[in-house]
Amino acid sequence: MQKDSQKPQVTKPYFPIKSYASLRKFLNRIEHNHKEIHIFGTSGLANLATKESRISSMSIDELFRSLFPNFRTARIQIYLQSECRKIINKGNFDNEKYLLNRLDSIVRDYYLLADLGLTKINSSFTDSRKNEVMSIINEMLKKKITMEYFYRKEEYTKTNISKKMIAHSNLQKIIFYEIEYLNFGRMNFIHWLKSKGFIVEFRIPYKIEFSNTFTFWEQVYSVVTNYSSLSSDANENFPGGNRFGFFMQNNDLPVQERNDVSILEFESPHDFANYYENNPDKFVSVDTDEVLPIIEHEKSPMYENGVGKFIYYIQFCSIEEGNLKLSFETLIELITSSWVKTKNISGQKALSLMMDLQEYMSGTSSIEEIKERLNRLVELDLISRSFDKENQEDVGRNRLKRYMLNPFRTFSFVNQDRYLITINQLIELVNIVEKKCRLLISEENDLVNVNNYFSLWKEVLGKEIDESDVKEFWNNVFNVEHPSDWEFTIHELLQLIYLNAESNFDKDTKLLSLPSIQQKIIQSSNSTKLHLTNLTQMNFPESHQAVISEIFTYTDFKNCIHSASLNTSDLLHSLWTDYEVSNNFEKLGVYQIYNVLENHQGPVIFSWIKHLQKDGFRNIFLDILADLYTDGEIVECKASNDGYKDKLKDITPNLKTTINLDGLKGKIAGLFWLDHDFCSKKFLLSTVIEQQPVYESDYHQSFLFSKIGKLFSYSKSEREEFKELVYPLFPHWTYTKKDNLIDLEYKTSLRRYKTYENISFPKEMKSLQILRSVYRENRRTKARNQYRKDKMFNDKELIKQLSENVNKYHIKAEPGNHCKMCPHLNNCTEGMYAIDNIIN
Repeated sequence: MQKDSQKPQVTKPYFPIKSYASLRKFLNRIEHNHKEIHIFGTSGLANLATKESRISSMSIDELFRSLFPNFRTARIQIYLQSECRKIINKGNFDNEKYLLNRLDSIVRDYYLLADLGLTKINSSFTDSRKNEVMSIINEMLKKKITMEYFYRKEEYTKTNISKKMIAHSNLQKIIFYEIEYLNFGRMNFIHWLKSKGFIVEFRIPYKIEFSNTFTFWEQVYSVVTNYSSLSSDANENFPGGNRFGFFMQNNDLPVQERNDVSILEFESPHDFANYYENNPDKFVSVDTDEVLPIIEHEKSPMYENGVGKFIYYIQFCSIEEGNLKLSFETLIELITSSWVKTKNISGQKALSLMMDLQEYMSGTSSIEEIKERLNRLVELDLISRSFDKENQEDVGRNRLKRYMLNPFRTFSFVNQDRYLITINQLIELVNIVEKKCRLLISEENDLVNVNNYFSLWKEVLGKEIDESDVKEFWNNVFNVEHPSDWEFTIHELLQLIYLNAESNFDKDTKLLSLPSIQQKIIQSSNSTKLHLTNLTQMNFPESHQAVISEIFTYTDFKNCIHSASLNTSDLLHSLWTDYEVSNNFEKLGVYQIYNVLENHQGPVIFSWIKHLQKDGFRNIFLDILADLYTDGEIVECKASNDGYKDKLKDITPNLKTTINLDGLKGKIAGLFWLDHDFCSKKFLLSTVIEQQPVYESDYHQSFLFSKIGKLFSYSKSEREEFKELVYPLFPHWTYTKKDNLIDLEYKTSLRRYKTYENISFPKEMKSLQILRSVYRENRRTKARNQYRKDKMFNDKELIKQLSENVNKYHIKAEPGNHCKMCPHLNNCTEGMYAIDNIIN
């Protein structure tokens, strides 16, 4: 019996597809056809194609917005977040906090599910959070904005789509070029265009002999078009990337076809910045957000000024049940902006005092707590001033003597003469910040009319800020009109301000991101040097950042699609395409390297920057390219120091110039000479510059507290009095910690004195002078030995020792274990930290 033969099932391609090796050459051959429009992944590439080839073109996002201008925009997304927030606040959700923290994710999922064309999606999940997200999205699908989107999709015809896109009604073909981020929404949009009667065609780069290099395009677009295999255009060939292509195929390598490839390794971000300023390369970077700050010396210019800073940092404040919540770090940024000032003082002058108060303010989370701490600080300052006042007749304005009779002066924030403002003035500035924040911030769930809110900002801006270009910029931001019925909470209101600011800011930079590299290649000439930088093992090839959802899986979306009654095949195909893009996106990096080598006409540089990321190291592709094109040579780039060397030439011969220190004889108390036993630099900084030790770190201040506490707690009654009067003035430490600090301190006596000129001071002040510095064996001890004796202090030998370490231009530092107790450690280039002892 003859067996029936079965014909293999042949699937019909979804879309026609063509390939090319060079997009530039392909575009040069295109003839203008008014019945075609050419769509690219980026607006920059689309504009360039229109300019160079005289064809009608736009980006895929511009195409969507031309048809649905009020649906998928950044401004509408903020509006939709606000609507979701209202639904959550009005509803009874078990996972309310989870939902409020993921509003942007919920909106993205709403956009995906809106393409199903349903007003309700009947899907349930075992995860209660997913069920609650779906219930919010179902509420959103009933909104007017969704209904208008459905209506437009249904009512659009081929004719009026054509008029919208190309200003005439005879558009027949829409051609898409190398769309990398072909996600679910974009693919579904393309299916919709095809359903309206347009011929949709794809064009991608592809060479069959280098299939490993073009894996991304083959894997993704075989799914997109339903072609089992792709063919390449054999007529195009520029052999610039053949050596790399054959390497990726694991084939024998041809003779090197390019001798204009360089591999650079920058020793530091500074070295790259120096290179960037002095070379005319066309720079393209992986992860531009990391590189931009080192070449432009700013990250967000619109906020890096006195006006913009306040607008940016106000987002980190909130009003909860009438209490203004903010961290002390946020308060520093707000006060030092241009918005906060009095008739007598500017908030910008408060910076140094507030920086020194950071440890003292640790643990505060509201304006009331910060004000309470400041009031405690006023009391501490009052205690310190009472010491100074008591001894005013004896010490006058002599800072050395004031310190010797007032141990509290060792705390940095008690020394008011170090700062440009007083504590009371700082309290006044804090009150101004509170007043402004309460004016410009509403309770978390309160709804405010958007236009009224913008008008309020504009009014305050006009009153508080002087005329300038920056003020004009922010005036334009607040001048934008929004729909009159928009009412947002403070979260969305501030997001809208930041969005308007980004839209209004015209940022011109020579550094392009990786998706723009094709644009630079098309514009290249034989003299154009293309520089692809920041290639590290951690960031290249780039991974797909835009996952389909942070809440739902591909299986979840597949089940939702099955609940739709129409066009499930197109929807499933779009979902499959999204999955393939996400799954294969890292393979795009191999093609990007090949594309540069193959199609860029001028010299090519690949590089990476050391120490730009904490965990960054050189990408393996740089070593591969070096082996293929530069005989393994990777050039180390370091900025030249010749200019600095020239400036030092005149100084160097004079470094041995000594200075006469006889003027110090008898002018400095033995207490201060104790520092010289450890380090000449510490002695001069504390005695001559500061005229007393001033400790800024919480670590040092805890030892100060323990020693002062022990001095004033010689008896039980004195200890109780100290607890009552002084403990509350250090609220950043717990009661138990303060007790322990004093209990663990060595017993000392306040009633043993030393004499200096006309004053007597506690001998135990030495413990505040050197803190817990440990004397080194076989080192200087002359000052200590003399200080122990109840005799006149003789500084002759000490001055002689000091003169050996000091000259006209230099003070010798003597690092050691004592450095960890030095108040100048953070400002000393030679200082030794505790970790250095472990390493050594």
